[in-house]
Amino acid sequence: MGISKSQYYPRRNRSFVADFFNTIERNVTTHIPVNVKELETEYQLELVVPGYKKELFSIDVELDKLTIEYKQPAKETEEGNNESIEKFLVRGYEVKDFKKVYKLPENVNTEKLSAKFELGILSISLVKSEEKAPLKVSIQ
Repeated sequence: MGISKSQYYPRRNRSFVADFFNTIERNVTTHIPVNVKELETEYQLELVVPGYKKELFSIDVELDKLTIEYKQPAKETEEGNNESIEKFLVRGYEVKDFKKVYKLPENVNTEKLSAKFELGILSISLVKSEEKAPLKVSIQ
């Protein structure tokens, strides 16, 4: 008897991604692997982006949407330019523009969002907001 699919992919993890980090919009021609982790005090997104430049990323939050975008400046080419074209024997990744928009969970404090870029990994930290204690109203 083998291990069931649900043991590899626990329902809790699938519903977390499905319910909270739904990709609203994305460039389907560019596949960017993303890990989403839930820790006690925060969520972490890790995008695998080898060869990408940190300064060309933009990360924006508007209402309940997180937008991660990468845009390269347009290359100007002149006629007769003898630019060498790279010849790849194997191409495992390509640096391309992309845009991903995620719907954020309600319990994220967007004012404490932080990001870092290290060794081809863009890490975004989404701090959970403190849970509000139930309000008990006394009747006078």
